[in-house]
Amino acid sequence: LDSQIIENTKRTLHYVSGEKKNTSNVMNQSYADLLKEIQATLEDGAFSTASQSAGQTRNILRIGIHSLGSPLWGEKGGMTEKSSGIDPSLIRFLYALRALLRSAFGVCMITMPTHLFQELAFLRRVEHMCDTVVHLESFVGSSREKNPAFSEYHGLFNIVKLPRLNSLICHIPDTMDLAFKLKRKKF
Repeated sequence: LDSQIIENTKRTLHYVSGEKKNTSNVMNQSYADLLKEIQATLEDGAFSTASQSAGQTRNILRIGIHSLGSPLWGEKGGMTEKSSGIDPSLIRFLYALRALLRSAFGVCMITMPTHLFQELAFLRRVEHMCDTVVHLESFVGSSREKNPAFSEYHGLFNIVKLPRLNSLICHIPDTMDLAFKLKRKKF
């Protein structure tokens, strides 16, 4: 993209406090604050499908959330403070975000440090709440790094889930595991 297009774009940043003060039993405060901010942006920017704009061209709201579910967000790997059960805050946040975006002209891309989650079942629930799920796996430090079959590649791009919006079945590619190379300006 041209640098002028990026400079002229309206951007909003949300800073996470990292505090785990829980004012409601529904989800932790960091997730609740972000949901409120996204909802306000949807309403103020006329990104909602219900808002009528006379003669105004509509744009798409693009949301990027980096490292959701990390300790910065007050998350403990999906576990409660007593480690006796699963903390539903992240699942509830994703469910509420999904509901907001279903009635809006918007898209959200989330990155998650899945290696921090202790329960595989919790991770599967998180994946179920998303439309598309991909995993990136680096060869650095693994046994595949020295494998001659992977010598010209830097890692694997695993497609876990593809979107099935408004259809019974989605396109399924020949393989769900792809290799990638990193170059200076290419992926």
